[in-house]
Amino acid sequence: GTVRIDSVVINGTTLPTSFTEAGGIRVFHTDSVFITNSTIKNIRTNGITIGRNSSNYQNNQRVNYLEIIGNEIDSVLGDGILSQENVLNAIVRANTISHIAYDGRGDKLQNGDHAIYWQSAGGVLEGNLIHDVLDGTVSGDSGSGISVRTNAYISANEIYNCTNNGIGYYNDHPGSDMLKIINNKVYDTG
Repeated sequence: GTVRIDSVVINGTTLPTSFTEAGGIRVFHTDSVFITNSTIKNIRTNGITIGRNSSNYQNNQRVNYLEIIGNEIDSVLGDGILSQENVLNAIVRANTISHIAYDGRGDKLQNGDHAIYWQSAGGVLEGNLIHDVLDGTVSGDSGSGISVRTNAYISANEIYNCTNNGIGYYNDHPGSDMLKIINNKVYDTG
């Protein structure tokens, strides 16, 4: 079916008891997901998690179409947006994502927390404002504005004040096309 989340406010979550529980929003195993015009803040883990990487259930837990548009994601200890491998036809546009790993340590103490952590092939990440990715300022690994792990189209984003890359590429998830990074504005990053 379809999941629509529009014009909601999620302010504050507690630490989950297992990995599969959500911070702000977690959706997988559905056809289409639309998250628009919402505010997600003061989250102990990830702001938005879409899809689920699972060797046994990867196809069953697929999201066939995704739009994350016009949201404010602020003060998140984990990733602002995490898109896992089994998300297809994804658009992430015109979001403001700020104060990631706001305590300087983040949620993943051995890995960086990022504003957008992108694992799904072929996504469009466009026109987002990303700033104050603070992981590693106290301890742990530093965080990127966009950490892309496969092919995607990344355009017209403004990214600043990140402890690691504005946009960082790591080829550790399946891909099928070209990574295109065009006309982004990146400054004051590690």
